[in-house]
Amino acid sequence: MVSLPQRHAAQRLLPRNVFLSFQEDALGIGDRTPIGADTFMWGSDYPHAETNFPRSRQILEQILARVPEEERRKIICTNVATLYHFDLEPGRDS
Repeated sequence: MVSLPQRHAAQRLLPRNVFLSFQEDALGIGDRTPIGADTFMWGSDYPHAETNFPRSRQILEQILARVPEEERRKIICTNVATLYHFDLEPGRDS
């Protein structure tokens, strides 16, 4: 087993190296605080059988009910845009 120095704790390694996705995981959202919301991403997995569509929005509202608006936007939108280099403002001058 490899032993990493304390400075390489999960709170430091995860945000730099891992994005976390979920569909229905209220407990996981509650655990975002030690890591931060910058790498959490929600997905519906539509059109696969595991999807929560057509209840996606309702479920998402329940899961994120206690999450601050800035973190909600990251989880729903901006984190995936960051990961895949999506331009959220098409047509703007760079």
